[in-house]
Amino acid sequence: MASAPVRVAVIGAGLAGLITAKTLLDDGFNVQVLTRDESVGGVWCRSRVYPGLRLNNVHGEYHFSALPMPPPKDTLGGRLSGEEVTTYLEAFAGKFLKDRIMFAFDVKNIVRGDLGSGWDITVQPIGVAQRQSVMHFDKIVVCTGGSSSPSVPRALSESRTRFRGPVCHSQDVKHHVDQMVSVAGSSPSHLAATFFANKGCAVRMIFEEADHFLASPFALPEFIRKSRFLPIMSCDIDLNSRLERFLHTTKIGSYIVHGFWNALHAGALLAFGIPRTSPIATTHSAFWSIRVNDEGAGSDNDFYSHVRKGDVKLVAPARAATFGEDEESVILQDGRVVQACAVVLATGWTSSWDHLFADSTMRDIGLERRPLPPGEDIRVSRSYVSLSNAPMGRPHEDSGMSAFHRGLVPVKSLDRRDFAVNGAVFTTGPAYTFELPPEEEAEKLAERQASFIRARYPEALAWVNESFSSGINLFTWPQHVDRLLADMGLKTCRSGGNWLTWPFKVIQASEIATLHDERENMRALSR
Repeated sequence: MASAPVRVAVIGAGLAGLITAKTLLDDGFNVQVLTRDESVGGVWCRSRVYPGLRLNNVHGEYHFSALPMPPPKDTLGGRLSGEEVTTYLEAFAGKFLKDRIMFAFDVKNIVRGDLGSGWDITVQPIGVAQRQSVMHFDKIVVCTGGSSSPSVPRALSESRTRFRGPVCHSQDVKHHVDQMVSVAGSSPSHLAATFFANKGCAVRMIFEEADHFLASPFALPEFIRKSRFLPIMSCDIDLNSRLERFLHTTKIGSYIVHGFWNALHAGALLAFGIPRTSPIATTHSAFWSIRVNDEGAGSDNDFYSHVRKGDVKLVAPARAATFGEDEESVILQDGRVVQACAVVLATGWTSSWDHLFADSTMRDIGLERRPLPPGEDIRVSRSYVSLSNAPMGRPHEDSGMSAFHRGLVPVKSLDRRDFAVNGAVFTTGPAYTFELPPEEEAEKLAERQASFIRARYPEALAWVNESFSSGINLFTWPQHVDRLLADMGLKTCRSGGNWLTWPFKVIQASEIATLHDERENMRALSR
């Protein structure tokens, strides 16, 4: 008599949750997706997408191999609108995950089951108080990501009740589309400021340091923007080719790397007509940052155009401290006063794991942040000449990191094989790893990865929350995917090419369309 399929809960219905659920279904698991939203998409669900919202990635980087994405309606720079992303994800869920998603259910707590077997998940229907129930699963994959739980500074939260106008987080902009606003924050504030400026509102944007951005007078060719070229120029922890070793371990190579990124930085400012004295002209190139927006060729109604025209006034460097006693102003930390009719707080996100697990469960699973070995990042950086002379980062006391294997499984949970996360890595190529190394080896790999990240992106670990820092592979996602493929014993570097052309071969999602069959063949051979 055949045993019942293993029950797996996937928490979250964003990009990571949808592709994780389909992959597990294809592998024969009994999958149930849980989401607090009323539709799929996560940050791109229909209730959060507002007119004018655009994806700041080129077309083709946010779709799955099983379902091609239609070309963007607005071909300027190949950027998709939020509406197009939402429609695509709804189509994907409708085709592959019908009757597998429980909508409008809030996950209140996750604990190990009786005798440590499986997982008990406490859920509550949204809007129905005191009606909780417990569901049991054999395994879980947490796909809630790092941009689903808004973070609002305490002083602003406590004083917002005395502000006369509406105050919302950037996540809830759609529900305030008819209000005039001032915006405080960074990356999401660009989108909100652009939306309200396009409506004719007077916008003031308050921020400490601007995000980096990539831009050019015209859309870059695919062999530059969608190949391994940028990943090669962005130092990865593993330098597997002679070209990468030359670029990142020699002085001449390092000059080439930073000359290239400095040229990109200067070209972006030139393309958008931004003087170097502007508050949005960052002091160093995007090489050192994970806060990077790909703006493409721009348009007449984008954020930078509104800044040039004066529709968006920049208040920087500055930080909002509290709301004024007059009920219509924001007080900055330096004492300045900014008048406002309404305020959007683009103040980032807190870990989405905090409300899912008790502290003891976090420690048991291995999700808690741990301090990095002092000075280890300095030792690691000496192996990479291109990482010399890094800009000063924030204090390392704020830079702990959880120990994950390949950004998917906490090292502490490797042997149990019943818990994983997806969507916590800065990458656009998620996959599911089945072949895992011994815990001791994985621990060493995780420590090396954490030390490398501190050296590679000095400020990143002080900025990202736990649920968005299991690994950082912003531009180096092809190398990250290759490591996952290698772990499974499958073909790597699938875009092909010879010794001369391989850096410029366009990477396409269709290259991994046969992963399920390949893994099935590998399992058959190992039986």
